[in-house]
Amino acid sequence: MKMLYLVEDRFLPFRADVVELFAKQMPDRGYQIDWLTQRGPDALNLSSPTEWLGNTVYLTPRSKRQGLFGWILNNLLGMWGDLIISFLAFRNRFDVIQVRDKFFASLIAWLAARLTGARFIYWMSYPFAESKLYQAHNKLVPHHRLVWVKGQIIRILLYKVILPLADHVFVQSDRMKEDVSQESISPDKLTVVPMGTHTGLVGKAEDAKVPYIHLPLLLHLGIIMQFRQSEMLVCVLQQERLRHPDPRQLYVGEGQLPSDRQAVEEEASLLKLSDAVTVTSFMPMEKAWELVNKQISAFTFLSRSCVTFHFAYKSH
Repeated sequence: MKMLYLVEDRFLPFRADVVELFAKQMPDRGYQIDWLTQRGPDALNLSSPTEWLGNTVYLTPRSKRQGLFGWILNNLLGMWGDLIISFLAFRNRFDVIQVRDKFFASLIAWLAARLTGARFIYWMSYPFAESKLYQAHNKLVPHHRLVWVKGQIIRILLYKVILPLADHVFVQSDRMKEDVSQESISPDKLTVVPMGTHTGLVGKAEDAKVPYIHLPLLLHLGIIMQFRQSEMLVCVLQQERLRHPDPRQLYVGEGQLPSDRQAVEEEASLLKLSDAVTVTSFMPMEKAWELVNKQISAFTFLSRSCVTFHFAYKSH
């Protein structure tokens, strides 16, 4: 089977489910997957197409500009780059054209699929429309009015056009399947594929170490997002101090926006816990898990409800 896979992630992609499933596991089982994605900061000078983990990747343009102008420009460049979908579809004759979390691109992908006899599949990893509307309403992002407009456009495109047109839709959870079904999308065309990672990175249950309970560590592994109230864990740290003299908080990751990390730092400052809270910034996934293992060797892993895994690290 030949697939053209379009992802919202910039190249190089770093999400574990994207990299592990579509760049490694499926090609190892004989599937040919070509990628189309926008350049990331480390790929601005790469030629297109390029080879990555044995896969062919077509790179669309991206600007280095920052601020509002850069945000608008890169959205327009992303739409311009998606126009190559039709050319690739006619030249390579894919069996499947699959789009993950891209909306304008989905319209082109659907048309290209219909004209070439391919199946059009949509992968919905996150309720982006609802997220953007919530962030805009609560002013959690810069240029919140533009984000609100974008959220409304995405919602209309997704639920009124893209999902009804798709041959099949993958969603992340049973709850997401229920929510999407309530938008008049048939449950029969929805398949749940939960996010995960390679078990080799996590280790085996029998290798688990006895926790050191006298100096607890509250650990957050993944993207910091104010929208997900990642700063709430600092309040949990404060409550831990009622039981233990010197617990610590470690965020292995970084904020999606500068304001996300700032929310954690401000919460720590407000509660006078700045010295006990550390944020590492992004790091390669393997190094992140290595750091986690080292920390678990010395400290305790608090209850599962206090530990979150988003698996969002650069894989290079």
